[in-house]
Amino acid sequence: MADVVKIEKIKILNFGPFYGEHEIEFPGDGSGVHIIRGTTGQGKTSLQRAVLWCLYGRVVDRKGDEIPPTSLLNHNARQDDIYKFGVVLFINHDGDSWTISRRMKASSHSDKKYHSGMEINVVRDGTVLPDPDHAIQRIIPEDVSRFYFFDGEMLRDYEELLEGDSHAMMILRDSIERVLGVPLFKTARDDLYAIQKKVESERNRLIRQLGGKDLDELANNLQTISDEIDARKIKIRKMQEQHEKLDSQMSDLKRSLTDIKAVQELAQKRLELEKEIQVQETRRENMETELKELLSRFHKTILLPVAENVVQQLEIKHNTLMEKYNRKQELVGKAKALRQGIDGSKCTSCGTILDPSKLRRFESELASTQTLIDDLTEIPEPNLEFEGYATVLKRMKPQVADREKLEALQKRIGAVDYEIARLRPGLTEVEEKLKGVDAEEPRKLETKIQEMNRELGRLEGLVRAENDQLALDLEAKGEFERVLASISQDEVKLLGKRIDAVRSIAKVFDDAIEAYRTERRSDIEKIATGIFKKIRSKTDFASLKINEQFGLSIVTQAGTVFDRAEWRSSGEEQIVALSLIGALNKCAQASAPVFMDTPLGRLDVQHGERVLRYLPSLSEQVVLLVTDREFRKGDEAFLDGKIKSDFTLSYQSEKDGSRIVQTSSVGG
Repeated sequence: MADVVKIEKIKILNFGPFYGEHEIEFPGDGSGVHIIRGTTGQGKTSLQRAVLWCLYGRVVDRKGDEIPPTSLLNHNARQDDIYKFGVVLFINHDGDSWTISRRMKASSHSDKKYHSGMEINVVRDGTVLPDPDHAIQRIIPEDVSRFYFFDGEMLRDYEELLEGDSHAMMILRDSIERVLGVPLFKTARDDLYAIQKKVESERNRLIRQLGGKDLDELANNLQTISDEIDARKIKIRKMQEQHEKLDSQMSDLKRSLTDIKAVQELAQKRLELEKEIQVQETRRENMETELKELLSRFHKTILLPVAENVVQQLEIKHNTLMEKYNRKQELVGKAKALRQGIDGSKCTSCGTILDPSKLRRFESELASTQTLIDDLTEIPEPNLEFEGYATVLKRMKPQVADREKLEALQKRIGAVDYEIARLRPGLTEVEEKLKGVDAEEPRKLETKIQEMNRELGRLEGLVRAENDQLALDLEAKGEFERVLASISQDEVKLLGKRIDAVRSIAKVFDDAIEAYRTERRSDIEKIATGIFKKIRSKTDFASLKINEQFGLSIVTQAGTVFDRAEWRSSGEEQIVALSLIGALNKCAQASAPVFMDTPLGRLDVQHGERVLRYLPSLSEQVVLLVTDREFRKGDEAFLDGKIKSDFTLSYQSEKDGSRIVQTSSVGG
C-alpha cells in the first residue's frame, strides 16, 4: 500500500497576495474534501503555488517558466522594505508528524540575494532530518506532483492527447513513465552502460600493455570505434532532444493557432450575423414599402361605404334626369312635327289637308308641348361629368386595403424587429472579442509550423542516418571483439566476459522497461476507464483506450473507436483528461493530497455534478480551489457529506491584500 500523505495546516508569510502571516488549518488529520472559494485574483492559484514552493523550492507559471523569487514576494511587503517570505506545511505521513518549512530572505530585492538566503528544514516527530530535499522527494516526488496539484491549464494539456498530436503523446508516455518509476529503471540501465564503457576502456588499456603491433592496432581500432559509437549516441540523443523541443514548440504554436482559429470562427460568425441582420433589415424595408402602400389606400377603405352610398344617390339622380331628358327629346320631336304640320296646313303623318278646327287643335297641342318642354329645360343635355365621378368612385372598391392583410403585415414587421433585436447583442459581443485581433497572425503561425515541420523532417532524416551508421559501427565493433575473444590472455578474456555480462543485463533492463511500461499502461487504461464510466454523460461511450503509440481514443459500446474530431465536446474532453489524471494519481507510488485549481470552469451542470460526486474518491484529501461561478449554490450536496472545511479568500484592500476566512464549519 502506498504511503499516505495529508496536509493538516498551511502557514504563509508575505507570499503572493498574502501580506503578513496567514494560515489555513484542515480539521483532524486533513482527510476529506476542503473547499477554498475566491474570485479571480484573490489568491487561489497563489495558495497552491505556496504549497509547491514549500515542497520543491520553485514554482512555474502557466507557460512552464519558473517564477523568480522577486515575483513571489508580496507587493506591499516590498514597499515596506520587507524582503522575506516563506511557507510552512504541517503534514501527517502515515501517522508521523512532519513539518516542512522553507523561507527566503534578502537584504535587497534581488533574485540572487533571495536564492542565497533560502532556508529549508524538515522535522519528523521532533527530529530534524539532515537531507530535507531528499526526504521531501521520498514522500511526494516532484516529477509526479503534477498529478496532485493541477488546474484547468493542465487538464487542457491532457485534452490535447485526443488530438493525436505527437507532443501530446509524449506527455502521456512521460507521465506514465514518471508515475510508474520508469526513469529509475532507465537510470540503472544507463549506469550499466557506463560500467560497460569503463570495462571496455580497461580492456583496451590491458591489450596495449600486452604489447605487439597487432594488439596495439586492434586496441586502437576498438577504442576508436568505441569512441565513435559513444559520440554518435550523444549526437543522436541531442538531435532527439532538439526534435522533442521543436515538437513541443510546434505544439504550442498549434495551440495558439487553434485559439486564433477559434477567433476566426468568431469572425465568420460575425459575417454570418451581419448577413442575417442585413437580410432581416431588407425584409423589413420591403414590408415597410408594402405597408406604406397599404396605408396610402387605407383611407379608401374608410371612404368606401360613403362612396357606395354617393354612387347610389348619384345613379338615382342621374336616372331621373335622364328620364326627363329623354322625355324632353320626345316632346321636342313632337313639337317639331306639329310645327311642320301647322306650317304646311297638313298632317305630317298622313298628308291630310287640315281643316281650321284641326289646325287650331294642332296649335293648342303645340303650345302645351312647348310648355312641357320649357318645364324640362333644366337638363338641356346629358351630364357627362357625372359619368366621370361615378367611374372614379366605382374604381375605388378594388383598390381598398384589406384590413386583415394590414394587421398580418404589421405582425410580420414586429417579428422581424424582434429577430434584429435578438441578433444585434450577439454581433456586439463578437465584435468586442475581435478587437485587436491580428488578421495576419494565423498565416504567420501556419508559416512557422510549416518551417518547423520541415526542420523536424530534416532532423528525423539525420537521426535515421546516424542510427544506420551506428548499426554499422556496432557491427564493426563486434568484429573487433570477436577477434579479441580469440586472444589467449586470461585477464583480457575475463574483461570481455564482464562486458558481455553487463551488456546482457542492460538488454534485460531495456526489455523489462518496455514490458513493464506496456503492462502498466494497460492498468492505467483500465483505471481511467472506470473513472470515465462514473463521470461521463454519454452512456454509449464505453471506455478509454491508450494505443501503442500512446495516443488516446474513446471506444463506444459498439466497439467503434472515436478520436476527438468525431465527438468534439469541451465537456467530454475535460472528463477524459480528468479520468486519465485520476488514473495516473491512483497508480503513483505515493498517496498525496489533491489540490485542484478551477477544475470545473468549462463543465456544464450535468458534467459538473458527476465530477463532484467522484472527487471524494480521488484521494483521502481533496482541496478544491473554486469560484462561485463554477461551484454553485447547492453543489455541496453532490460531495456526499465529505466536506470537512469551507474557506473563502477575501480581498481586504490594496494595503492588506487577501485574507483567508472560514466560510462555514462542516461536521464530519
